[in-house]
Amino acid sequence: MAAWLDEYFAERTDIKPGTLKTYEKTRDNLVTHFGRRRLLRDITPTDAKKWRTWLKSHGNRRDKKQGRTSMAEDTVRRRTGMAKQFFDEAVERGIIESNPFDKLPTTTGGNSARQFFVTHQAIEKCIEQCPDVDWRTILALARYGGLRCPSELLRLRWCDVNLPEGRMVIHASKTEHHADGGVRVCPIFVELRPYLEAAEAAAPDGTEYVINRYRSAAQNLRTQFEKIIKRAGLVPWPRLFQNLRASRETELMGMYPSKDVASWLGNTVTVAMKHYAMETEAAFKAASDPNAKRSGSVHREDTANGGCTGGCIPGISDAIGATADATAKGDLDGDSRVFIVQDSAGHYYLMGDTGFEPVTYAV
Repeated sequence: MAAWLDEYFAERTDIKPGTLKTYEKTRDNLVTHFGRRRLLRDITPTDAKKWRTWLKSHGNRRDKKQGRTSMAEDTVRRRTGMAKQFFDEAVERGIIESNPFDKLPTTTGGNSARQFFVTHQAIEKCIEQCPDVDWRTILALARYGGLRCPSELLRLRWCDVNLPEGRMVIHASKTEHHADGGVRVCPIFVELRPYLEAAEAAAPDGTEYVINRYRSAAQNLRTQFEKIIKRAGLVPWPRLFQNLRASRETELMGMYPSKDVASWLGNTVTVAMKHYAMETEAAFKAASDPNAKRSGSVHREDTANGGCTGGCIPGISDAIGATADATAKGDLDGDSRVFIVQDSAGHYYLMGDTGFEPVTYAV
């Protein structure tokens, strides 16, 4: 097995170094459990299930400080998916007849236990403790710009930043295999602007990159960020940089159409809802307070669809009734019905009964 995996990895010259490292972690898990000389054909579906159980309880070798050996479910699923990929290739090449990992779950569902909303107040405290302008810019870009760290931060050039027009071009190595080449245009948000202006003013003439002092692969941004958080009098939160990005996406989705937000931050609405969007206490309080100002810059009376900016119809009874009646009197015949359906994000949509078997009058 070990020889086969080494051979397969050596052939994969198309993958990025980061992806190869992730492959190697899965290989190490397989080799640790099965041994280097275990034959591929001798690994059964039962062996694969036992490996997954072992991975869940003993697969974590990184968390040495806390002595935790268990692995998060989503990580287990990702590693299992990679193992399945390796063995699928062996099946295609005729090395083995079937894949013992085929029926194991690999779809990730997001880990809400590791979500943490980083408030403006908290990140400003951290920025105050930063040692230099580069670190202040890093935190501002991650929290107020929603950039991936370090990949998107380190690729950002001053030629990509257009302060007069309020936009910047982001190059994402994670999505460069997509049709858009991983290039997207993102607004320079109001909260981010002063930090970019300060960084531009401090940059010597001819400086190419926005972030300069921390470009080495040997730089451990996570460790330094933990020190900054502690100096700010705060407790480090899970997934330090990813939760900065997730906090920004959560905020933006409360103010702008979700499709626009996903485009700005370089993911999809589905991925955003599954892995980034979070419940917030501020939204809960505003929703339950009749005197609270509603979050977001778009109000119901300002838009044709009653302020619903996500492509849905407004969730108020008079609007639903009027829309349904108008549609029913149009192209649909007298026996057809229009239903109001609600998705997991709380948005309402119109759906006709065509295609239901049998035809129903309620969803």
